[in-house]
Amino acid sequence: MEQLIENIKNLLQQKNKTKADLARFLEVTPQRLNNWFLRGNIPTDYVIQIAKFLNTSVEFLNNNNDNIPLTHYLPIIGEASCGVPTHQFFEDVEMYPVSEDMYRNSRYIVRAVGDSMLPKIKQGDLVLCDTEAQVDNNSIIHYTINGEESGIKKAVYKDGKLFMLMPLNQDYPPIMLGENDEVVTAKCVKVISDL
Repeated sequence: MEQLIENIKNLLQQKNKTKADLARFLEVTPQRLNNWFLRGNIPTDYVIQIAKFLNTSVEFLNNNNDNIPLTHYLPIIGEASCGVPTHQFFEDVEMYPVSEDMYRNSRYIVRAVGDSMLPKIKQGDLVLCDTEAQVDNNSIIHYTINGEESGIKKAVYKDGKLFMLMPLNQDYPPIMLGENDEVVTAKCVKVISDL
């Protein structure tokens, strides 16, 4: 348990985080967290949450071997319609472990619902989205229109402006965007299929 406490302290320092930040994330009082550190006894459920907060693995926190790779986590922010656009659906955020090459602070994951993006994206697929990746003509994007409707479609630009959201499945019509529509986009960079 001593190694666990030491590793947590080191990672907090490396990531410029404080015990107070960690306590807020865990939804415990700073005093309770300090008591765990002083006694050297952190409940297992909280060790898992601490690993997520520090973007590492429980194995790394419990080990004194510096060669164990860090595991990163990205939020699954909810479902994205691959069909008729739906109101944004953000449920309790679940964290999903990803490799170091997939991790960026600008990324998140959505779960695909529907079949308008077949054959590339299937029902239940996890789609990795990047808010900082360049969105070009024919990029597949996760979009939100006017802060309400959201989904996944192919971006179609005309005269340098996004004007249409196109499904890949021809059974669905394209979504034409109006002059006053405010569209927020993130490029879909990878599909993590359910097997």
